[in-house]
Amino acid sequence: MESLEELTSLSWYDEETASIIFSFDRVSVTLALDEFLEFADIVEETRQSLLSRPEIVIGVYEEDGKTKKELTILPDERELN
Repeated sequence: MESLEELTSLSWYDEETASIIFSFDRVSVTLALDEFLEFADIVEETRQSLLSRPEIVIGVYEEDGKTKKELTILPDERELN
């Protein structure tokens, strides 16, 4: 595995196979380099579609001194009263 180059703390580029590897929690995904942009576009379109829903927002919190973001569902106003 000498051909792995760390791109981020959760992704690597495998020069030998020309693939990108993502690992998050217990899930790993490997994409061929030529498939990566299509996958990135799908993820971005999905993100935009979710954020266009009024009940879904980006929540911000801090963990281990780092600011993190996550999608969260706003509670129904009827549930708050």
